[in-house]
This record gives sequence, C-alpha cells and structure tokens, in this order.
Amino acid sequence: MKFVNHFGGNVISIGGEKSVLPNGIRSFLNELGIYPSPKNFNYLDHFNTKDGSVVLSSENNLVPGNRLVESLDNVKYHGNGALISNNELIFPIVKSSSTGYTGKAGEQVDSSTAWTLGEQGFLAVGLQALNNARVAWLGSSELLQFEHIYKWAFQKQGVLKLQYVEHYNTKNETAQNPHLYRINDDVVYTIGVSESVDGEWVPYQIASDDDQLQVSFKLLDPYQRLNLVSVGPSDSPDGPATAQTYRVNFTVPDHHGVFTFELDYKRVGLSYLQDKRVVTVRHLANDEFKRSWDITNSWLYIVSVAIVIAAWFLFVISYIYVGNTNYQKKNV
Repeated sequence: MKFVNHFGGNVISIGGEKSVLPNGIRSFLNELGIYPSPKNFNYLDHFNTKDGSVVLSSENNLVPGNRLVESLDNVKYHGNGALISNNELIFPIVKSSSTGYTGKAGEQVDSSTAWTLGEQGFLAVGLQALNNARVAWLGSSELLQFEHIYKWAFQKQGVLKLQYVEHYNTKNETAQNPHLYRINDDVVYTIGVSESVDGEWVPYQIASDDDQLQVSFKLLDPYQRLNLVSVGPSDSPDGPATAQTYRVNFTVPDHHGVFTFELDYKRVGLSYLQDKRVVTVRHLANDEFKRSWDITNSWLYIVSVAIVIAAWFLFVISYIYVGNTNYQKKNV
C-alpha cells in the first residue's frame, strides 16, 4: 500500500486458470477491495462456451463507459473471477455474464461452493487512487490483447494535467486571483487542461456531455455549480497551444462569507483534477450602496415627498394671498 499511497506507484496483477496469486499480492488487492478467487477456481459459463473455452461478448460482458475496452466480441477467456467492494475508486472493466460463475470445474454449483455467481463477478477491474496511482487486476492474460488496459495502468493513457487556474473580477481584469470579492461582483473563472498523448501534452477535448468540466462556488454547500465552456487552445508551461482553455462567467451570490472555488473532476479512466481556491466575499461598504434615486422602487416615495412639499407651498400661498376679506369695506 505504501508503494501506491506514498510513492504513486502503478500495479497490474494478472490471474489465470493455473496461476496462483502470492499472499502479499492477494492481501494488497483485498485491502483495495478486490477479491480474486482462490486457487483452482475458474470462471465458467456453460451457456457461452465453445470448444471448451468461455467466449466473451460485448453484450454480456462489457461494462459500458469503461474507456479501456471497446469490444469483446469472440474473445476466448481462460481465467478466474473476482468480487469487488463498494470502494468508489474501483471501476469494473469486464464483468461476468448473468449465466457465468466462478467455481471448481466438475463440482456442483451452489452459493456455498461458488466464489461468484452471475453478474456479481468481474473479470477485469481498475482502481485509481486519489493521488492518481493506478492498479489493474485481470483474471486472464488473454485480456492483455487490449493494449489500452496496460497503457492506462502504466500512465500511458488517460493522463490529464491541470496547467493553470485563474479567476478575476471583470471590473479589474489585471488583478488575477484576488483573495477578496464583493457580493454581486461579476467573476470569470478559467482553467487550462492538457492530456498526454504519445508522450506529448496536447489540449484536452471533452468527448461527451458526461465528461463536462464543472466548478463549484461553495460556502458549506455549493451556492453555484457551473459548467465550464471550452474557448480554444492556449499556451502553458509545457509549450505553446498545449492546453485547452475552459471558462465560465458568473455573479457572486448576495451572501458574505469565506467561499471556495472547487474543481473536482473524477471520470473513469482519466486522471483526477482537483483544485481549491479560497476567497472572502464581503458586503457593500457604507459608501457603496446605491443612492435613493438609483433605486427605481424608491421613485414613488421621492415623488410623494415632492408632492407633499409642493402642496404645502400651494397651501401657504393660497392662505396668504387667496380669499382675503376686505375688512375696510365690510365695516363701512
């Protein structure tokens, strides 16, 4: 475990009909949540057997969206199966069919003698640790014909790199990555992502909506979770036009506190991208509030005050100059 957790090492373990896993490797896999079948247990499927060999198919055995194996049609399999735990870092690549099981050949099959039954068993699984170290277990060496599996296991495929992260206020674009924002500020958040292809860093292009990059602007819970939009290639420390730029514009919520820009990108078969930037969001200062005439809802009250003042002046004028009695004539 130290090799994986502390040194970021990569491991691939291969089983087979006659192979025996060393106790150290078995214990290591068990700690990860992968439980290969014991010695002399083989994967069998009497409904999908031809010439004494189990024949795998995409319909029955391929796990959709695994990125490493695209087709399993007419693949012969001589090996064993494994159980897996609910560890969220594990992802299955090849599964057992509903009629397959792992047990001892020639023995009666029941829940006490079989290691796996039906689709609870797996023939190939992968695991990517939080530090992007990779582990793959294959139930048979015949699965090595899929080069993407061992390329992935040894960091030759699906390797992403976060080249840069920037955020700024649209009113002051020259001040990159400030630590202080004001409520209702307009903010731009930008990242650059590269992918390693044949040893070269190239811009990472999102293949489908399921791979969408997102950023969360969160206090305790996300106040906003936003999709990042691709705006084209950009330069990075690894060279010109080696990163794909993704960007989003949004308005800071009307709530003060300590917020976090959080990027947490985890997709099967790809390196994890994680980044957190803590910023403070403050209220408006006393001299930053809108004046009363800038607030449309206040116009009614301003007009009302003006009408009252005008009416008062009219009343005073009318009282003084309008309707005076000529006392001199009245007394004559």
